[in-house]
Amino acid sequence: VSGSGRSLRNLLELSQAGALAADIAAVVASKPGIGALEHAAAFGVKTTVAKVGEVTETLDVVRPDVVVMAGYLRPWPIPDRYVGRTINIHPSLLPLFGGKGFYGHFVHEAVLGSGMKVSGCTVHYVTPNYDEGPIILQRTTAVADDDDADSLAARVFKEELVALPEAIRLHLAGRLRIEGRRVRVLSSEPRAARARPTDGRPPARRPDRQRPRFIHAKTVETAINPTKTPSTTIHSFLPALTAAGFGLS
Repeated sequence: VSGSGRSLRNLLELSQAGALAADIAAVVASKPGIGALEHAAAFGVKTTVAKVGEVTETLDVVRPDVVVMAGYLRPWPIPDRYVGRTINIHPSLLPLFGGKGFYGHFVHEAVLGSGMKVSGCTVHYVTPNYDEGPIILQRTTAVADDDDADSLAARVFKEELVALPEAIRLHLAGRLRIEGRRVRVLSSEPRAARARPTDGRPPARRPDRQRPRFIHAKTVETAINPTKTPSTTIHSFLPALTAAGFGLS
C-alpha cells in the first residue's frame, strides 16, 4: 500500500462482516507512515514494509492463495508462480489510459481530455507487462459535462469498491478461466449441482475447508489464504488484494 488505504478498509470491513469469504493475511506496503497501515493495524492484520526486491520473499512466507495489488507503483518483477493469482485494479477501462504514467488523477485528467463519455475501472490479472494482463471484469460510470478530475475519480472509486471484492470472490471460487487474452467467468451451477445430495438436503460443510486469506498492498500486495469455509456466493476475490502500479486508493 502507498496511500490512505480506502480500498483496503473496504475489504477489511467486508471480510469482518462476512460479505467477503476470505481473510486478509497480511498487508505489504512500499513505505511506512501511511493510512493503509493504520487500517490494517486497527483490524489486527499483520503489516510489512518491503522494498521491491523483498516483495516476493515476503509473499512466499505468507503463502497466499491470491495477491491483490492496490495502487502499487513499483515495478515488481512478478515471478511465474504468482502469475494467474495476482490481481490488480486500475481506475480506467483498460486497455485505454493504462501503462506508465497513468495512475491516480493523471488517469482521470486524460479521460476528460479525450472527450470520452464513459469511464470506469478494470480488474485484471497481473503479468510482467504493465496494465496488460487479462481482464477479469469492468464497471462503468458516465462522464458528466461538468466533471473535473476529482468528481470523476470519486464516481469511479465507488465502482472500484464493488469490482475488487467481486473479482476476488470469483477467483477464490475457481470461477475464472484464463484463455489467452480473455478471462471466462464460469457458471456456479454445475458445482452446486454436484455438491447436493440425492435426498435434496444441502451439502454438509467439510471441516477441513477453510476460508481464503489475502494480503493487501497499496503499493500494497494483498494475498489471500484459506481460513473459513467459502460459501456458495464466494464466486466473486479477488479481484485480488492489491499491488503493483495500478491506481487504487
